[in-house]
Amino acid sequence: MRLLSRAALTGMIAVTISVSVSAASLTGLVKNAQGKPLSDVAVWVELSGGKTVKDKPALMDQTRGKFLPHVLVITAGTMVDFPNNDGMYHNVFSYFNGKRFDLGLYPPGNSKRITFTKLGVHELFCNIHAKMHAYIVVVETPYHDVTSKDGKFRIDDLPAGEYKVAFWRAGKKKVHNITVSDDGKTSEPVVTFK
Repeated sequence: MRLLSRAALTGMIAVTISVSVSAASLTGLVKNAQGKPLSDVAVWVELSGGKTVKDKPALMDQTRGKFLPHVLVITAGTMVDFPNNDGMYHNVFSYFNGKRFDLGLYPPGNSKRITFTKLGVHELFCNIHAKMHAYIVVVETPYHDVTSKDGKFRIDDLPAGEYKVAFWRAGKKKVHNITVSDDGKTSEPVVTFK
């Protein structure tokens, strides 16, 4: 398992919200303590009894000796394809915290799939390539994203209401409250990882 330094786990998240006439877009930038952008941070809006629509099938590729993307956020009930687009056999398994499964060894050019219904973080590994490691974060909401290499995220079509926005990276989770009002006014949270 990869060890992360304290500096890698420390980040500051600045979130801004822009609004259209019918719904809001939650946008933001995630940075570490040194001001550098953080990629692969899962961001989602936590809903209580709201809209739950499963995502279209998602993809967790195996290529160049890695899982890509490193972090994938999906809505519960979503099917994930695991194509082997590498020049070698791979295996995908998860035995910790989330859905427990083992897809077995399969050759290049083949794909296997699984549906994720259990909420939470599912840690993925390959049993023949110890450095292959990724996460699938399963949430109840269709309002989610993962920060890009430049540390940015965007969640569109957020209706008026009060929400908790969750940020997850490398085993740490922070939650911040935001409000999207009927007249388009919003709060602009700032979250710090320590």
